[in-house]
This record gives sequence, structure tokens and C-alpha cells, in this order.
Amino acid sequence: MITVVTCVTNPTHYMWWLGKSLMEEQDEFKLIKAPIELSLHDAYNWAIDRVDTKYIAFIHADVGLLEDGRWFSKVEKICDSLPNLGVAGVIGRGFNGEHYGCAMYARVDNPRTKCIFKGRKYVGAQVYGEITESKIAQTVDHMIMIVPTEVAKRRKFDPQFTDHCGAEDFCLAIAKLELKAYVIPCGAWHKPCLLYTSDAA
Repeated sequence: MITVVTCVTNPTHYMWWLGKSLMEEQDEFKLIKAPIELSLHDAYNWAIDRVDTKYIAFIHADVGLLEDGRWFSKVEKICDSLPNLGVAGVIGRGFNGEHYGCAMYARVDNPRTKCIFKGRKYVGAQVYGEITESKIAQTVDHMIMIVPTEVAKRRKFDPQFTDHCGAEDFCLAIAKLELKAYVIPCGAWHKPCLLYTSDAA
């Protein structure tokens, strides 16, 4: 089973994105909403001490899960098959700068519609392009990080890093433990902060 850990600093974003996805999930999971008065990584570390499932999924509150309500079972099956798993994500970079990923930006005017890049504006395609098999990565993006609980308890997040730099630090740190980072083929939406679609067809 997987425990979802998230920080809900904006309840509206949570209810429209991650909260809605969790309500639509058919798989079992546990949920921990970490204290928002802590920094993100302190909150994640607080949550790690309270997890008793095989995996922890650190997920931003403005992320929506795809896979037709079976996201958790797909993720767990994939993670169980990955040798020396230290962390898995849905977007990441390879050792030679390759972009891997299955996350998509969504349109502001219709958040459940994926976009394409048109000129200088996202009108939302997949950020890095869909993958069909797991890829070994150097780092994964912070928006979704799936970590075996035993790994998370051995190597917590370093609170000196900002939100996104912490993901890179975690990935590089687990490499020293001879563990691997992977990007896995599980889709997700990510709400963009700034996305202009007024001229979208």
C-alpha cells in the first residue's frame, strides 16, 4: 500500500486537483496532510515518521492523478519491479540531459483538457513526452516522488533546500546509497501557475 503525503497550503487547489483525484481512486491508500506551518521538507520529514506502508508518495496538492482511478495499484506494481529503487517520479532527467516524463500541463479555461505548446504559449502537451517503460534517471521532479518507506526513514529530506532543489538533493543522496532514481509511466496533470490560452483554438 501507498501513503500519500501532501501539504495543503491552498485548499481550493487541493480540492480541484489532488483531492478530486483521491476521491476518484478505486485503490486503497492512506493520506497524511502534513502541517503547513512547517517548511515543506520539515513537513515531509514529520510525515515520514508516521508512515507504516511500503511506499510513500509525496505529491503536490495541485497535481491530478490519471490512470482511470487505478494510479496507486499501477505505481505499486511498477515500483515492486524496479531493482535498487530509491525514488520514482513521473518527470525527470537522465544522466545525459534526456527529459523523461508523463506529466501534462492543463488549460486554465478547462483544467481537465491537456495542452499543446503553440508559439510562446502552452495551449498544454505533455511536458517531456510520454514514456511507455520506466527509465533510470539522475533526478526526478518534486511534484510527485514515490519513495520506499525504508529508504525515506534512512535518508530524510534536507530542510536547507527549497522545494524543488530538495528533490535533486534527495536523488543525488540516494545514489550514494547505491539506489536508483526512476521515471515511471504513470500519468498526472500539473496545474500551471501561469498559462495563457486566450488565443487557443
